[in-house]
Order: sequence, then C-alpha cells, then structure tokens
Amino acid sequence: MPLDRRQLLKTVATGSLLFPAILRPPSLAADDEIKKQECKLLGKHQLPQGKQAVQGLAVGKKHCFSSTNSGGAGLIHRFTHEWKFVDSTSIKIDGVDHIGAISHHHDSIWGGWLTSTGDRKSVVTELRASDLKILRQFDITADITWIDPVYFDGTHVWVGDLSDLGVHRYRIDGERLVRDAIFRYPGAMHFSQGLVIQNKRLYSIHTFGNMDGLYEFDLASLKTDGENKPRRSWAIAESTMHLEGFDFLPGKTDEIWHAQGQQVDHWKLAGLAKHN
Repeated sequence: MPLDRRQLLKTVATGSLLFPAILRPPSLAADDEIKKQECKLLGKHQLPQGKQAVQGLAVGKKHCFSSTNSGGAGLIHRFTHEWKFVDSTSIKIDGVDHIGAISHHHDSIWGGWLTSTGDRKSVVTELRASDLKILRQFDITADITWIDPVYFDGTHVWVGDLSDLGVHRYRIDGERLVRDAIFRYPGAMHFSQGLVIQNKRLYSIHTFGNMDGLYEFDLASLKTDGENKPRRSWAIAESTMHLEGFDFLPGKTDEIWHAQGQQVDHWKLAGLAKHN
C-alpha cells in the first residue's frame, strides 16, 4: 500500500493524540472566492540539532522563540533575531503535557497547552519572556477541546480549537478568561496552526485540509453567525513538515518566519508591503 504522506505527518505531529470528531462537514467552495496572493521563499535557516521549532515561533523585541515538546514538558528555545541559539527552558504544568503555537506581546510569551493522554484539559499560560517563568495561567477546558495556537493582542486572547474549527476570543476578567465570541472559518481550511494580528487583520495558517496556506481576515468584518470568508491567501509551502506556527519579522509587514521543525523558513508575502 502506498505511503500516505499527509496522514503520516498528521500522526507525527500529534504523537499519541487522537483527533476528535469534527462537528461540521468541511465546505469546499470557499477557496474559489478568496483572492490568492503570491509569496516567495527568501531563505531557510537551519537550527542547532535538537533546538527545534516544531509547534510554532514568536518574535520579540530582543529574541525569537520557538516551541516544541519533549518528555511530558513543553520546551521553549530562545534565539537571537538571526536564529543563533541562546538557551532552552523546559516547562511543566500539572495536568497538561503539550504546548502548541506561541505568540509574543509586551515582553510575554502566550501559549496553549493540552493533554496527550487521559481526560482532556486546555490551559493558556502567559510566560515572562526574560526568564520564561509563568505569570498567569487560565483553565479553559470547559470551552476548548483541542487547543493549539494562542495569540494575545493586548485586549483579547485568541485561541484556535481543532475540535470545532473555530477561533475563540476571550477577555481577561481577573484570574479568568471569559469567552465573548467564536469565529468560524470554512471547514476545508481544517486546522489553524498559528494566529497573528497585524494592522487590524487576523492571519491564520492552516494544514491537514484541502485549503492549506496562510489566510487573512478583516477583524472588523468577523461575524459570529456563520462562516467567515478570508480576504486573501498565500500558498506557503511545506519544506520539511506540515505547516506550523509563524510570526512577522521585526519591522516588516510583509515577511514572516515559518516554523519547520529543524529549520525556520523566511517568506515574503505580496500585497502587504503597504497595508491595503
């Protein structure tokens, strides 16, 4: 029997995790209605052996960070902006053992955690970027079954959930995250692997469906009743593995770093040099 590469990548990406049932069938027609923009691979940066960007990455003021998992703990690797290795921190959180795509905001790293065995649990953490100590921790298990990307925009926490193909928006209320909206995207996009907000647009990268790539949504136009159609898309390609987390380069609105395991890819996105 021929090897199904996509299924193999899905299995490797999730380890022992079992994908939950998707709550609604994928829609396939939406792809024809989305403006497709060109993108160009500018380079590939190899990371030191064992210092991987498997789940995602985040770009801060002084450093870049990548997320992966090992031995029941989340691993955050710190690099310079040129991807020279600085240090690694192993993070253990009770009840969860798998961190997803991360993001950076005002000297903090935000990430989502789930369980790979046993009862499902979904946790969001804020880590201090300087030493990666836990500043805040929120349990959102009641809302989220399959957490992966987490992004904080300064007001809201945005969380991707594979189990219902949605992006969930939360406000911080003391020691709790309170969900105030769920935004659906076309089912054929499947799994959101990374979220970034820039210039009043939401960017989400998708894999394991029929519409792999990076997508742009207009924040002001997002609706909670029905599917949200992306404005534009970029066909970011797999280099070494399925599509994963990403972030924009410092001072750039049209260039991203993309996590690809033992390397990070540098992409230029058409149409974003001047926001439109």
